[in-house]
Amino acid sequence: MKNRINIKYFVKLFLIVVLTVVVIQVLHLLTSNSSALAGSFIETLLGYLVTITSLPLSLIDRSYPFYAMGSLWKVLLLVLINLLLQTTLLYVLLKTVFKKGK
Repeated sequence: MKNRINIKYFVKLFLIVVLTVVVIQVLHLLTSNSSALAGSFIETLLGYLVTITSLPLSLIDRSYPFYAMGSLWKVLLLVLINLLLQTTLLYVLLKTVFKKGK
C-alpha cells in the first residue's frame, strides 16, 4: 500500500496547474497586440509557454486543446483532459523525485 495516491495532494497540484495555465493564457491574450520590443519578447515567451501548456494533447492535433474547433463542451473536455494529464505527469514526477531523495 505504499503506492497509494494522495488525493488531497493531487487536487492541490491540479488547482496550481489550472491557475498557472489560466494566468499564462490571459497574459498571452493581453500581450498579443503589443507592438513594443519588450512586448514582442514577452509575447514570444508566453507563446512558448502556451505551447508547453498545451502538451500532451497538442501532439495529437496542433489545435488541441485551446484552439480546437467544435462545441464548447468538446473544448472544455479537451482542456480538462489536458490538465489532468499534466497534473498526473507532474504528480508522478514529484513523487519519484521526493522518493529518491529519501
